[in-house]
Amino acid sequence: MAAVVQGSVVVLVLADGRSREAESLPLGDYRCPWCGGAVPSPESWRDTQEANARIYARQGEDYRREVYPRYMLEVWERRGCGNPACRVNMSAGVLAETERKQAERAAEDARRKRIHERAMERIRETREEEARLWAELSLQAEQAGQCRACLRISGWRYGRPRLVRHRDPDNCPQARKYR
Repeated sequence: MAAVVQGSVVVLVLADGRSREAESLPLGDYRCPWCGGAVPSPESWRDTQEANARIYARQGEDYRREVYPRYMLEVWERRGCGNPACRVNMSAGVLAETERKQAERAAEDARRKRIHERAMERIRETREEEARLWAELSLQAEQAGQCRACLRISGWRYGRPRLVRHRDPDNCPQARKYR
């Protein structure tokens, strides 16, 4: 990892040579362009501690100020990233392995998405076909005076529609079940 300071602009460079400009924050802080971690400046840290002390004092409580962490000072001085898992802090080998695994995960996610989309398309087609078949059979039963309740419980989806005409239309055994 190397950092390039161009005026007040910090550019963070990965082990493989790719670089991005860091987002500048107030008081000289910056945000890592690779992971989004904020790197506070010593001045910003001090101002934050003072603000916290004032807030606590207003509430009648004591605030124990924290010193600027040593590791953060090292990160600030070398203009790096304080996140240990950030790509900026990875060696070339670890970075390549991480990106290879990330590419594999992305390919697997894309494969699963394609499978899901195909399955959803098959479900939609099946439902449309069933709706079309039901409309045909229902119309046929209605025109012939046959019972739609008996048709509904038959195996109409699987090629075994039960088209029954009751002597008395009010005497359907299926309709009687639910009275």
